[in-house]
Amino acid sequence: MTNETLVVLCWELYEQGMPKTRIARRLGKHRETIHLWIKGIKGAGLIGFLDKYKQAKKGERKKRQVDPIVKRWA
Repeated sequence: MTNETLVVLCWELYEQGMPKTRIARRLGKHRETIHLWIKGIKGAGLIGFLDKYKQAKKGERKKRQVDPIVKRWA
């Protein structure tokens, strides 16, 4: 199951009155992740949140600020 599907399921379960802890257990995600998803959906709406979520996953990750070789010397 994709994360987008899990976000939609999370929202549907939340709207039915299921506690966040139980949603997290059922979807196999951390409770804080569920809390962040619900907070984001409340702010931007489900479609808006999913658009932002997909866009955030497309970008390239930032490189480490400290090179691992330099860190090993310290």
